Amino acid sequence: RGSEPISEATAIKLEVIFGISASFWNNLQANYNILIERQKMLNSVTEEEKNLINDKTYKKLVDFKLIENKKDKISKVLSLRKLLGINNLCDARCLLENQGCFRKSNQQSIDYLGLLIWLKLCEKFTEKNHVEKINLEKLKENLNYIKGLSLEAPKTFMPKLKEIFSGCGVDFQVIPDFPNVPIHGYIEKKTEKIILCLTIRYKFADIFWFSLFHELGHI
Repeated sequence: RGSEPISEATAIKLEVIFGISASFWNNLQANYNILIERQKMLNSVTEEEKNLINDKTYKKLVDFKLIENKKDKISKVLSLRKLLGINNLCDARCLLENQGCFRKSNQQSIDYLGLLIWLKLCEKFTEKNHVEKINLEKLKENLNYIKGLSLEAPKTFMPKLKEIFSGCGVDFQVIPDFPNVPIHGYIEKKTEKIILCLTIRYKFADIFWFSLFHELGHI
């Protein structure tokens, strides 16, 4: 009568009666269980999570082809949960405590979910990049040259920076900034390389170069 699941014993009895394999009946039950759990997941989305969604940030993730373009808030919440590998978007602030070092502004309220998404972009933009073995002495030797690049235009100095950092074991990337995510730079030391990511918030050269050398100081 639909009140009990199909157990292995019942599946075997049905196999005997109808001549249809027990695995068929077990698969029916498994598929049903998955549907029930998916519905529970949909129902688990809270209004608080929906209110955390920033449509501009979400659109950037769609443009980067990291998530599918969803229209309703529930689907957006589920897409972001999957991208970030978390069960509740409200946990973003707690999860940030275990991240690497980053320089942010203290003059602005923070979208902690947006910040967690930005850090996920740092991971995505650097996960498949190859750089040379970490060599901090070589990096120190190039500091004066890097300072000199600050007098050049971005189109000129950006590829040079990437080349220098790559040769020193640093994966350097510029990540687009998000609304209400006042972060300027981020570093994380991996086993095989150092990740160094910056934004170009406000598009001021002095902020960019200060943030760069601030992060280099941490390294």
